[in-house]
Amino acid sequence: MLRTSRRTPPATLRYAPLTIQTFGAFCCSLGSHHITTTQWRSQRACELFLLLITSDGYSLSREYISDQLWPDHLGDAAANNLRVVLHRMRSALEGGPHAPTIVQATHHTISLTLPAGSTVDSDEFRHAIAAARRCADDRTALPHLRRACDAYNGHYLANLPLAEWAIPLRAKYAADYAAASTRIGHILLGLNLHTELTERMWRALDIDPSIDAANDLLMQSYAATGNHDLVQRAAPDTPVSLANALLRAQSHLPRRIYQPVISS
Repeated sequence: MLRTSRRTPPATLRYAPLTIQTFGAFCCSLGSHHITTTQWRSQRACELFLLLITSDGYSLSREYISDQLWPDHLGDAAANNLRVVLHRMRSALEGGPHAPTIVQATHHTISLTLPAGSTVDSDEFRHAIAAARRCADDRTALPHLRRACDAYNGHYLANLPLAEWAIPLRAKYAADYAAASTRIGHILLGLNLHTELTERMWRALDIDPSIDAANDLLMQSYAATGNHDLVQRAAPDTPVSLANALLRAQSHLPRRIYQPVISS
């Protein structure tokens, strides 16, 4: 993989920015223009774009791209496929009469140069997660955690069939989101910011019901604010999950609160 610094064209060109959403349903827009499935023309063209967006510097060698997109093809066959897919990707991104030059291709590499002001939600998420991890103090980490959790709107490329290279990325992003949600929940609980805590934990469970800590934090928050009836609403559905949640949360819940949950 060729590593380069991320680049943007001169600001004086003032092209419309790209907005790229990879969490939840994939969506790519150039200004107000949504790039449709028809305009991508093939799943491979879209996949090439996503592979480049995921890379350092938005730049990769042709050889690496061919290995990822056509692992069973060799030599001329893979090179011919890449030429076709590259043309389709360029047409989707640069098809308008006043579209910017986004795609750069040499004999060895293919790169993207995004217009100034472009955003990629996975970049925002990764940078915020990294910034939060560098913060030993919870109050300093809190704004970064908020930014990360706000950027994560669902599993990575949830509406697309996952290529092999994208499978570990989806798992990593999901794990990072679960960890960030748990950390922000504990921070908010300690700061008595219960309204934000409950909103974020319910959102986390909507995105990924397997985040057990979200249930625990909801139960603790409702108990701390006297909303005892809501403790049961926040309790997991299955007996095993409920037992584990209560075991983790018992030290924070008065017995009079969790006893009715056990008995229900």
